[in-house]
Amino acid sequence: MLPRTHAFLLGCCALLVAAPLAAATLLRQAVLSAPQADGARLVLELSAAPSQPKVFTLSDPERLVIDLPRTSLAKGMRLPAPAGPVSALRDGQQPGGTLRLVLDLKQGMAHHTRVEGRQLIVELGRVAAAAAPAAPEPPKPVRAPHAPADAGRDLIVAIDPGHGGKDPGAIGKDKTQEKAVVLAISRALAKIIDAEPGMRAYLTRSDDRFIALHDRIALARRARADI
Repeated sequence: MLPRTHAFLLGCCALLVAAPLAAATLLRQAVLSAPQADGARLVLELSAAPSQPKVFTLSDPERLVIDLPRTSLAKGMRLPAPAGPVSALRDGQQPGGTLRLVLDLKQGMAHHTRVEGRQLIVELGRVAAAAAPAAPEPPKPVRAPHAPADAGRDLIVAIDPGHGGKDPGAIGKDKTQEKAVVLAISRALAKIIDAEPGMRAYLTRSDDRFIALHDRIALARRARADI
């Protein structure tokens, strides 16, 4: 025979093994709504964010099962009355401290589950479909007001490097001339525009020459510039 002390310790160990894990989370509230006859939403409010909940369906008869590990019902908490496609709700404590909720369904339907903070939200049927993010619509071409009316040709952008020739423009500290700076910038901009499909650049001057203002305007118009 084992000494009494050993028997007592073995008995305690057996009780510890057999006892379920203490529930760490409480189910405080459950709200069932049915905005459509073929759709429903169940919102479970817990004392902490649900940890690894399992939601699955069973057939013959149709049921939705929700397993919440290490969870129990809060004192006085009652499940909501059935609504819409849900004909009954019931709960049960599973081995290991898992709270199981079972929703009896009038018919089989798709479900969608998400966690928002301390809430577990389960959507059924049409509600679930509405909750899914809509596929983005393909981009629609936008016609600018200044786009050419005669479709089928490139949009022409006139670039007018100021000054030039006898007009150097501003002079920098290191004798840099504005006419050279704006011409370099204009050439670089023209390359960017020409690389864009459907656009073409036109320079009113491409070298160091002086062109009067009214002549610049005439050149742009002759090139059928849109901007």
